[in-house]
Amino acid sequence: MTEKRKILVAVDGSEKSYHAFSEALEYGEKAEITLLAVVDQSLPNDQEFYLSPEYQILPETDEFETIAETYLNQLVASTDVKKPVKKVTAEGDASKQIVEYAEKHAIDLIILGRTGKNAVERMLLGSTSAYVTKHAPCSVLIVN
Repeated sequence: MTEKRKILVAVDGSEKSYHAFSEALEYGEKAEITLLAVVDQSLPNDQEFYLSPEYQILPETDEFETIAETYLNQLVASTDVKKPVKKVTAEGDASKQIVEYAEKHAIDLIILGRTGKNAVERMLLGSTSAYVTKHAPCSVLIVN
């Protein structure tokens, strides 16, 4: 297996995001880890960016950034990670933002948790993990 030096972990406030981040930490000290939280304000809150109820999105763009940054800081603090972790927030379609970030920053591996959407939601909104897997410029690991 090729050494993964630049890892992007797409997080959404779910328990599976925590597992995805934990998986990234297993890649050792040499890996550069970036956490990416994407908020799509055009969708209802419980559909994408996914943030847990305690991180509900507010209408103002600057407020979503503050909430997402707080979540990312808490996620990092919940582990015993000793190296720096880059934390990035973005707005827009989560699937596209993840792929675009990976392309622009020469990411070697994308890790994301499998979402809890039901079949109807996946049909109407699409699956983030399916889109990322199909369009990513690198390997993708889906954590269950």
